[in-house]
Amino acid sequence: MKKPLYGLIAGLIAVGGFYFYQVHQINTAVDDISRQLSPVGRLEHGGASFSPFGEARINRLRFTPHDGNDEIAIRRVAVRTDGLLNLLRLKNTV
Repeated sequence: MKKPLYGLIAGLIAVGGFYFYQVHQINTAVDDISRQLSPVGRLEHGGASFSPFGEARINRLRFTPHDGNDEIAIRRVAVRTDGLLNLLRLKNTV
């Protein structure tokens, strides 16, 4: 009885770790883009999320140029693929 329970707990920890690693990768990529845009403006975002069904989302993007008061706000940017493996392959090509 204990072995299946330990296996289930280990599986949940592995899935959770994978999820948070992917979200961290998305956030890191957006932060890199933000640093690249820093000479012309400020890019902020409200975090990322990831779906095991092949969707990656970046929430609440806001770009404010240094030389103006206008800003560009986007509620959500999503990339949808046919599945998790296709999304992971896309990550390696971008």
